[in-house]
Amino acid sequence: TGAAEDAPLPSDLRSALSAFAETPGQEWHALAADYALVIGHLQVLLDSRAAFLHGPVTALGEPFCKAIVRQLPAECPPLELHPTILGDDAGALGAASLAMEAWRPEGP
Repeated sequence: TGAAEDAPLPSDLRSALSAFAETPGQEWHALAADYALVIGHLQVLLDSRAAFLHGPVTALGEPFCKAIVRQLPAECPPLELHPTILGDDAGALGAASLAMEAWRPEGP
């Protein structure tokens, strides 16, 4: 993004990433390559066939996910990668869902 490494994060990261996604350039492609490397390693470790991005990074959209998949290491099996529609709340909703599944009320 051209900012110094020690520059503070924007106050609204989602808006900043949305603006960053509008003009994919060298930095956008470098970010996708970094994500591809990390997700590729996770995919090999977890043997997953699908993954979801959540939080502010979803502002980069489906084109970002496709760029990541194109740059996955060759030894990785095919992967479906999608941004969630839950945005910043995905982690909290997942935790709440697990809690609800584990909750067992006692009978009368």
